[in-house]
Amino acid sequence: QASAHSSLFLCTGDRGSGKTRFLQEIGKAIDDTDFCVMQLSGSEQLKDLPYGALIKGFLERFGTVEKLREHLGTSLQAPDESFWEALFGGAQASLETLSAEAAGHFLVRTLASIEKKTPLVLLMDDADLLDPHTVALLQAFHQAEGDGPSPFVLMAASDYPISVETSGSAPGRTAGELPTAVCHGMSLPIVEMKPFRGEDVEKMVRTVFPTLLVEPLFHTELLLLTHGSPSHLEEVLKYLVQTGKLIYHRSAWRREGDGLHDLPDTLESLLENRLSTLDPEVRSLLEKASMMGPEIEPELIQKLEQSNEGHLWDLLDKARRFGVLQSSSRWEYNDLRFSSRTAQKVSYEQVPE
Repeated sequence: QASAHSSLFLCTGDRGSGKTRFLQEIGKAIDDTDFCVMQLSGSEQLKDLPYGALIKGFLERFGTVEKLREHLGTSLQAPDESFWEALFGGAQASLETLSAEAAGHFLVRTLASIEKKTPLVLLMDDADLLDPHTVALLQAFHQAEGDGPSPFVLMAASDYPISVETSGSAPGRTAGELPTAVCHGMSLPIVEMKPFRGEDVEKMVRTVFPTLLVEPLFHTELLLLTHGSPSHLEEVLKYLVQTGKLIYHRSAWRREGDGLHDLPDTLESLLENRLSTLDPEVRSLLEKASMMGPEIEPELIQKLEQSNEGHLWDLLDKARRFGVLQSSSRWEYNDLRFSSRTAQKVSYEQVPE
């Protein structure tokens, strides 16, 4: 619901608990005609650039000043157009125009203009890697300072030191009230992504392999190995199929072998093992892509690879079918990205020194 004040929430959970996918599913579920949804992501590559995550979010949502005007139904007034071209279009501009203060004023004005037409929703992944200027802007939203925009903001973070303030039985809390935690100096209600329980593991396995014939102990083994991490469980299932430990025979999936004791015991080591079986060209491409952030930029990669476009798309498609990259549609590549921060991290760690 839209409100007079900004609403900020924090999604927490261990790495691999499904926070990124949770934000993606929320973004898909919100009607884009009734809300303006912007999906942002903090990254090592952008955290030293003032408003880096926000600027990239604008680019991915609108692309050009013309598309922004189309959304707003009006023309931006000077000097806003020159700001847009300087910040997003790569145009030459004075140092004053590109200063963090000037950029901040422009972004707040633009967000406020967007919100006048439709409620604004900001979905921020990897909030622990946001640049300080974007954090300061969020803090201003949280404190309802001035006459600026008041968006609904849902942030996801795992590596940032988060201190929970209240528990389910804390005194003074009303029934149904969410616990709160401090992140980036803000006390925020939290939505926690909890590990899978035994029945959750079995449900996910049955969803992926509806004809699977295994003993109930198999699901318990998976739970103990993955500690209930959805991402780890997903990678284990891929690994079992890839290595022939799960096979499709006589109209059913069946288990081969006598246990999971020889599997790599961490999500990272499992991914490293799987990536090592990829075509060397695909691995090299993933290593280069990992240095640019979670999103894949084919044009930039093509320049680095110095390969023809058709061959590049073939390599990207192999990585996507392997499950290291993902996109919103099987036939769409304009939003290709690493399937998880862990997948990007493992690929990055393979880059030769």
